[in-house]
Amino acid sequence: MLRRSAVGTLGGMSLLALGLAPVASTPSSASAGELESSRISLHSKAVDLTDLKAARPLAAEGLDTPTQPYVTKDGEVVSVTRIEGEVVGPTVEETVEAELLAAVSAKSGVHLDWSDIEESAEYSVYRDGRLLGVVKDSHYSDPSVKPGASHSYLVEGIRKLPPRQVHDPDTGEVHSVVDEVGYSFFTPVTVPFAGTLKGVERAAEVSIQSAASKTTTFQYKTFIAEPKAWWIPTCTGDVGWYFAGDNRGYSSTTGSSRTHVVVTANWASKKLTHSKAVGPTKLYNEVGLLYGTKTASSSNIKVNTIAINATLAKFQIDHLAQDPFCPPVGGVWYKITFSMYKSGQWIASGSRRPVPHHEAYVRHDAKSWYVVLRAKREWPSWQVDNPKPNMLCLLGICGNRNITGNGSF
Repeated sequence: MLRRSAVGTLGGMSLLALGLAPVASTPSSASAGELESSRISLHSKAVDLTDLKAARPLAAEGLDTPTQPYVTKDGEVVSVTRIEGEVVGPTVEETVEAELLAAVSAKSGVHLDWSDIEESAEYSVYRDGRLLGVVKDSHYSDPSVKPGASHSYLVEGIRKLPPRQVHDPDTGEVHSVVDEVGYSFFTPVTVPFAGTLKGVERAAEVSIQSAASKTTTFQYKTFIAEPKAWWIPTCTGDVGWYFAGDNRGYSSTTGSSRTHVVVTANWASKKLTHSKAVGPTKLYNEVGLLYGTKTASSSNIKVNTIAINATLAKFQIDHLAQDPFCPPVGGVWYKITFSMYKSGQWIASGSRRPVPHHEAYVRHDAKSWYVVLRAKREWPSWQVDNPKPNMLCLLGICGNRNITGNGSF
């Protein structure tokens, strides 16, 4: 369980959780019970965070994250950032956005500390999408950053759910499937140029000045890579029938798709716009004659705005497209929460059905697309030797896969 402590906050993050005290109070003003209930306490020895005093507000405005400079007892200025955490899984859907992860950025590096994840044996720590290490403790220090650099960090823990039984409609057999719940904590962090307020301000200003783009666009596509996708039970037709595929590889610009969602943030107007498209489905009989062409409805593909301002756009795509030749069960499904920053960073979390192929990209203005996700279609585990590609996982019998990642573009 994720718990929160009812103590003072700094930009929504618990001050006691950081081991910090606001200027108007002292650590001794809190009871022992409050201190013990804290879910976050910085373990790093590289930065002495005792007896901190708030520095004056940053001169630069428009920071991507709620960041505040604090002065250590040794006189060094460090940048303290509140980080949001998201809990995403196939059977558990909950979003928590407070007091989960603390980041302190100093001239000695970036120091992360996060709440323990129940039943998670280890945590993977990523910087800009690259794995830094796997740890068992709920804290990590990254001394390899350069002064003034901007990075995005992600901490991921995985917990397996109890096995559940699924029925194979093709053979009638029952198989055991184990789903996983992914816990993700993430944030953009800018490293100070020096351990002074001026150094922190300069890093913030550089980060803001680098974000000169007018728009940022995200696109998510699903497609059938093969020329044919063989018929599955419950759909119109019989054994030997097949659906036409898109017959292509991964591409941000060319080729047909089963579904295509595009979301664009206009930073000047602070507005999000989106479009959605569904490709036609063609069904052929066993001798290769076209039985019919239909196009699935896009009414169950929904784009919801979570937040939009001058530097951050956050939204959720809740996607379900069902084969028009099949009963209203199963279908191409995914749910993704995506944050894109004007400073050129992105964070993704969610879950997807592992069929068909999935791909997602992000870019500023009309620049080159940056890869967010590329995931191949899967078959049921008991059909790995099947020479014919099929879409049985559309029925939801294969479990779901986590979408977790972050990076820069």
